[in-house]
Amino acid sequence: MAPRFYSSPFKNAVASIPKRDEWWSELPISTSAASDSADLIHSTNLNYVVAQASTQGSLLLLPYQKPQKYNKNPPRISLSNRQITDFDTSNLQDIVAAGTDQGEITISRLPSLDQDTGVITPYSESPISLSSPSQGPLSSLSFHPTTSSLLLSAQKNLVSVFDFSSSSAQPLFNISLAGTTAPWSVKWSDDGRVVSTVSRDDGKLKLWDIRKDPQSPSLESSSPLHSHLKPIRHLWLSDNEVFSTGFSKMREREYSLSDIRNLGAGGKVKRVDNGTTALLPVVDRERKIVYFAGKGDMTLRWVEIGGPSTFTEGATSLPAPLSSLTLSPVPQLQLMKGEINKLFVVTQDAVVPISVQVPRRQYIDFHQDLYPDVRGNDPAQTAQEWKEGRDAQVDLINVKPGMKFERQSKPSGGGNSAAASPSPSQPTVAPPAQQVTAVHKEERLADPEKKTIEVVKTISPTFSPSPAPVTGSASTAAQTPTTTAPTPAPVVLSSPASATPAPAVAPTPSPEQSSPTPFTSSAASKPTSTPSNSTVVGGAPFNPSWSRKFLAGKTPLKPDYHDVHGLSTTTGADVQLLKANAKSFFFPLAGPGGRIAVHPISAKGRLPTLIPALVCGAGVVDFDLDPFDPTKVVVANDDGKIRVFDVPEGGLDGDMSETRGILSDPKMDKIQEIKHHPAASGLLLSLSDDHGKPTIRLWNSEKLVLLKEVPLKVSGASSLAWSPDGDKLAVGTKSKSILVLDPRSSSPPLSCAAHDSIRPCRLAWISPSHLISTGFSRAAMREIILYNVTTSEVSQLGKQSLDVSPAPLTPFADIDTNILLLFSRGERSCHAFEVQPADPKSKFTKLPSFEHGTLQSGFAFLPKIQNDVKAVEVIKALRLTPSTVECVSFSVPRARVEFYQDDIFVPTRDTTKSVCTSEEWLEGNREKLRIVDLRPAGMGLLSEAPITAAKASTRDKIAQGPVITDSQRQEAYFDKLFQAAQVDADDDEVGRKVAHGMAAPEDDDW
Repeated sequence: MAPRFYSSPFKNAVASIPKRDEWWSELPISTSAASDSADLIHSTNLNYVVAQASTQGSLLLLPYQKPQKYNKNPPRISLSNRQITDFDTSNLQDIVAAGTDQGEITISRLPSLDQDTGVITPYSESPISLSSPSQGPLSSLSFHPTTSSLLLSAQKNLVSVFDFSSSSAQPLFNISLAGTTAPWSVKWSDDGRVVSTVSRDDGKLKLWDIRKDPQSPSLESSSPLHSHLKPIRHLWLSDNEVFSTGFSKMREREYSLSDIRNLGAGGKVKRVDNGTTALLPVVDRERKIVYFAGKGDMTLRWVEIGGPSTFTEGATSLPAPLSSLTLSPVPQLQLMKGEINKLFVVTQDAVVPISVQVPRRQYIDFHQDLYPDVRGNDPAQTAQEWKEGRDAQVDLINVKPGMKFERQSKPSGGGNSAAASPSPSQPTVAPPAQQVTAVHKEERLADPEKKTIEVVKTISPTFSPSPAPVTGSASTAAQTPTTTAPTPAPVVLSSPASATPAPAVAPTPSPEQSSPTPFTSSAASKPTSTPSNSTVVGGAPFNPSWSRKFLAGKTPLKPDYHDVHGLSTTTGADVQLLKANAKSFFFPLAGPGGRIAVHPISAKGRLPTLIPALVCGAGVVDFDLDPFDPTKVVVANDDGKIRVFDVPEGGLDGDMSETRGILSDPKMDKIQEIKHHPAASGLLLSLSDDHGKPTIRLWNSEKLVLLKEVPLKVSGASSLAWSPDGDKLAVGTKSKSILVLDPRSSSPPLSCAAHDSIRPCRLAWISPSHLISTGFSRAAMREIILYNVTTSEVSQLGKQSLDVSPAPLTPFADIDTNILLLFSRGERSCHAFEVQPADPKSKFTKLPSFEHGTLQSGFAFLPKIQNDVKAVEVIKALRLTPSTVECVSFSVPRARVEFYQDDIFVPTRDTTKSVCTSEEWLEGNREKLRIVDLRPAGMGLLSEAPITAAKASTRDKIAQGPVITDSQRQEAYFDKLFQAAQVDADDDEVGRKVAHGMAAPEDDDW
């Protein structure tokens, strides 16, 4: 049972993604696993990580300390001439096993790799080949966690255990599962005693003690872990706990925790989201933290097991869709910086390192509470000992920097492994015939005393009857004397093209260099500002100089509006359920009659039991608010009519069915969307299908008359978007293209290819000449496309794939900052991107996503003039959930918030006041919206602020002299208190002597 007042030291862990210079990029890497249980990347205890190549039978070797662009030519090894369906690496023996689509298993020792030149030095040992019991692809491979030379494989409905240290190539044990297909997941238990399987037939967890009875399971869960119709993955957290991911009966992704001591009671289940791909988990057993994400996801999640609530969740956004992931070994962590884990994530053509760090006040001392003892890298026993019934466990080691640990190799023939103990000053070197010793040193630059981790590792010679000696890299050999035999000549294994040396890695920028540049007072950097509320035609473009990478969305601790009920769940997925203006917010209600709920923004708290609503008398298809008249609401209904309502100034006291008027046309059928013009008052646009002949209509919603019809010569249309100035209209079609036209002109519309899927796309303008669309690719992956719009053509500038999800994304673009927000119904996150049309390398830069614990139903973004500029609020919105409406503030942290941030808040358009009437616009009026300055009265400009003295960084303070620790600082504080107490005691003694008759001072003024 967890303690009552439990506080995890890892609860504040933060994941960070480095710059692209620190990625392994331009790789010929595989992004598609051959089976649902296969992984594409594994870490090793050597100086590189192993990933599956896109070419048949090859594995990529990526040095930990040399991330770079490889131009499709990284170091690689070839294990087979067939397709690799799964592979695994053993940290106990530094070997790799690969299975193919023909059932072949190849086991080879991992070679040494020179990180500087990319030269691979193979070993003279021949790879071992194992015979699978039947023909067919291998779906899973796994080395034993504590024992050397044991391999677990799954092929069709047969699970086998191999002992590759023996002379036999046949399986040691076989488990025949029910059915004819391979199981969803096969794993060794954490202690290596049993084998656990989850079959496709029933989805139940079964434990097999194969040394006693390989024919029947020793334990079996009474109910499925998850729905057995979709992939299930499981892994062991401890000797008794099993963590699994899968899908519910409603096809929602979920994870669960089961205790094998009580499998009949079922496990604790937690829902994740409605994604369509299986979640891929990796586990940090020492801390009981599981990291997981689905293929194609752009969100990495983790959950810590423990405490009163059992699950403590966290998440971070990813820069690209994920294909696979693995954890880094402990020697590659920056222990003196609070880094508890590092993940290597496979994306489209790169491997991205993601660091997980726990923030602390200082990193001078080693924080022992963050680093529990971890498993060593020496086998606890041999395969023969395991067959005889022994279950020895791997020794644990302390990872504190500066400590040395030595492991003695065990004679072949049994016996428990020697316990870990601190090594003497000189490592003991055993005879070459018994062991090979390699010393790995890693300097921690964060430690001012240049502390190192030194692990003396021995490799047991059970891999081959006559193993060849192993040597470390040249730099390692120069640092530590080792007893080795001659090394074979180096051989470069690469692609058929001539191998070229890896390019040098660019120096990593310091934290000071990567921080935002302070805004200077130079005349060249001053943005043009206008007096408050001045009317200026034109307006300045957005300022790209300030950093948007620290954008953060926040909600209040308690929702502003709660007890939302009766929300419609039958409205189309492309319809925004929440819309708001300066006075009220609106959302459709369930039930007959087509009701739109109305609630004042000023009335925070609990919504009334009977929410006042606008009653239409027909089902709601879409609705829109007049941007220039906060009392006017226009609703499109499924009876082919558009109803115009006037909401009273004081709000509604009850339901209202009285309308100002109805817009209708006998030819109008199946209205799809309605939009108000961004500059002309009373101008309403509608899009309808009209029996297979899509038509755009322009209405005067004040006079209730039809102004113009514009037929579209396409098979179907799905969405509309006015340009910011209102001169152009973008139309998303169902023929995989978009149209851009001027409804006033008779010229044919401009066309451009869009998304490859026929599913509807959504549109938004990021500037008067650049358009954004969200949709789906041919593989059902969500994506965004940037277009350049000129007077003569529309062309694609860039495309960004996101993730796999059936929910369509709705875009919102802030043209003042070029920030793009993407949200969808039924999800917990709002993705953010910075759009850079002029950047030749990348048009989209991923920004931190807004994550929340509740599911969202919609967003409504408020006008810019309502932002709190004193809090550097760049975007303000309302967020609708099934039970609440809450304010969301997207802001950027700044150091000097007492000044007006004129680099962020450029003069902006006043979207609440029109510049012409609908008739004037039709006649060709091209007047722009008025421009206003958001600067509050009396607030000084940041560009004119005095320059403050730079603060000394922690690194500079360390360089100035010795730094005392917390304990030394505490002792100095107590010494000061003691000295003060002594002074007070001396004063009291003098006072007592005066009181007993001693002579007082001559000038006795007290």
